[in-house]
Amino acid sequence: MDGLLNRQQKDWLSIVLRSTEDAMALARRLVRARDHGRLHTLINDLTADEMKELRELSQQVGRIVAQLDERFYFQREPKRVSRLLQGELSTLWVALENSRSRKLRRFGEVDPRLESALDPYLEQLIRLVLAMERIVNQEAERDTNKP
Repeated sequence: MDGLLNRQQKDWLSIVLRSTEDAMALARRLVRARDHGRLHTLINDLTADEMKELRELSQQVGRIVAQLDERFYFQREPKRVSRLLQGELSTLWVALENSRSRKLRRFGEVDPRLESALDPYLEQLIRLVLAMERIVNQEAERDTNKP
């Protein structure tokens, strides 16, 4: 159905529909997740019936997105894991740097012993995050240099 949408309208709808797909993928992952870490636990407080209904609705959303794509031929946008991780790791690095004991003063007085108790662990985390960033940056750089 060429001609119904101008370029900007089509670009906007493409972005919204990709976000819709992302939200549905997240919903599907969360509904079946049994995730926990040292500092968090994901609690699925949905009933079996609610989870089933959410899966069905998510599938309906997917079918409508597919119908719209068949009608308007939206442009595909590749999602590269390296690019997604770059953003996440960069944000994490900044947060870790801003968590060093000397920077916690913005929240109040800092116990002088905190530097030796906290900062060595933060430095280890920062080194590991930076090592991960180097790996994903290599892939992103290779991707940029592809013909």
